[in-house]
Amino acid sequence: PIITDSQIEENKKEMSIETIRQEFFSDFDVALQNAYFSRYLRKAEEDGRIDHFPVDESLPVYTFWDLGISDSMSICFVQILKNGFFRFVNYFEDNNEGISYYINYLNDWKTKNNVIFATHFAPHDVAQRELSTGISRIETFKRLGISFVRVDVPKNKYINSIERTRIHFNKFQICKKNCSYLLDCLMEYHAKESKSGVITGPEHNWASHAADSFMLVAQALDQNLLVKNNYRSNHIGLNQYNIDDII
Repeated sequence: PIITDSQIEENKKEMSIETIRQEFFSDFDVALQNAYFSRYLRKAEEDGRIDHFPVDESLPVYTFWDLGISDSMSICFVQILKNGFFRFVNYFEDNNEGISYYINYLNDWKTKNNVIFATHFAPHDVAQRELSTGISRIETFKRLGISFVRVDVPKNKYINSIERTRIHFNKFQICKKNCSYLLDCLMEYHAKESKSGVITGPEHNWASHAADSFMLVAQALDQNLLVKNNYRSNHIGLNQYNIDDII
């Protein structure tokens, strides 16, 4: 069955976002019209790549951010497995919070799961300076302990990002429990269509930030920004393997 965006908007008058997600997005066979990733999510579920995956303490965690201030801030947590898969082990999103709030969340999550962070990736606009302070967000994060690797925007940003993510989708595993909201957003993320039926790019709504942080993974892959070695150091020694065989 196909659910139109107008149906979702109409239901928002009487239903909460949480209820809408539960009603409409728990089944990957329910596709929003013009959804970019619904077919790929359905295939991933059929292949067992959407499941209750654990966090692997022996592997570092990479984070991929979509940065907002008054708008939403979203973070994908990813581990690169030895078999070549990129496992999304957690997703976090919030809004109207300061930078220290997100750093505290990262530190708490790291301690809870007994992992280390490898590289933090952010989109190109992380280097833009704030008009009020003259300081960029990348500088502010660095002062608080988070150093970002900037991912450059591709030409025809959204179209290229969507297509490249589709190409890499068969390498992705997604934890159903810890990334449930991310999955909902990816099912919702769809093309905006004008009254004349012309596609004008992605619809910017509650699902956009999650989709942007998710697509940043494919962009980083294409730009060869992931480090050559994927390892976790421990008290015994260094477990290391070459990521060239993966990507």
